[in-house]
Amino acid sequence: MESIKSNSRRWMVIALIFGLGLALLLVLGSRSSARSSSASAKAEPLVSSQPIQTFEQVSIPSQPDQSEPVPHHSLEGTAVNGEIRLDSRGHIILHRDVRRLFDYYLSLRGRLSDEEIRSQLIQHLRASLGTAPLDEALALFDRYIELLEAEARLSEPYADIGHSKAETLDALMEERRKLRRDLLSSEVSEAFFQDQERYESYQLEKLKISTDQTLSADEKRQALAEAESLLSPEQRLIRKKTFAYLDIKQLAQSFSPSRPMDAQSAEMIRQRFGEEAVNRMQKVQQEKQSWDSKRQDYLAERLRIFQQSDVSPDEKKRQWEAYGQEHLSPS
Repeated sequence: MESIKSNSRRWMVIALIFGLGLALLLVLGSRSSARSSSASAKAEPLVSSQPIQTFEQVSIPSQPDQSEPVPHHSLEGTAVNGEIRLDSRGHIILHRDVRRLFDYYLSLRGRLSDEEIRSQLIQHLRASLGTAPLDEALALFDRYIELLEAEARLSEPYADIGHSKAETLDALMEERRKLRRDLLSSEVSEAFFQDQERYESYQLEKLKISTDQTLSADEKRQALAEAESLLSPEQRLIRKKTFAYLDIKQLAQSFSPSRPMDAQSAEMIRQRFGEEAVNRMQKVQQEKQSWDSKRQDYLAERLRIFQQSDVSPDEKKRQWEAYGQEHLSPS
């Protein structure tokens, strides 16, 4: 009996010691956790880790996570028109291509706001140039938008007058030129609008000449030829090629099996486009003659087969299919 009591007291002591040890471990663990939390709190800054937004940072959104810009769905499948190039000092080279790039994204007007369009442009510039010229490019873009809106307001009074009179167009064009130089500077305006203004001046001069009742037909032709000096050499070359193409196209449409290409027409094509063009035109004409001959034979044979009174419909169909396989194959 005494042995049982002794064993009971022994187990109670062991349990008490174990309980005190467990409690001590819990207390120490709690203090360690509190110290860890305190250290973490001290390491955390008291202000946001986001950069403080200056004026420039507000105007240029932070770079998106994607490495390539995501264009608006209406631009998918199209190539970006225009580009921005930099000089050796990292500044934008003023060129017509800069305006082309702006116009490419401004084609989204009506589907996106100007701010959304601006964001699309920023994504493109970040991907193609990085961040260095962004301020300069966006300042130019903003001034260009301002110009477009000012030009729209400028044109409103002329809408009721109409643009058929040379004097009206002359006044409008002069005001536009002044506006461009005031808002963009002469240097930017020259880079952006030089070709357009040259062509507009040429078109205006053509209108003045064509409506001048004091000029004879020969004088008008001479004046129109001289007016082409208002165009740049590149514009004159493009115009020459365009009209040469239209002349050849009209000439080619006049050819038919009953009116083949004569020696004079062949020589004109040879002088403008070379011997290869003459050979191609002759080949096309031969193909047209061959096809026309096949078409005439087709109509005649079809009429003969289906007018047979002593042949069943199934037999007519069989004869027609046999004729097609023999004479109307792609070869």
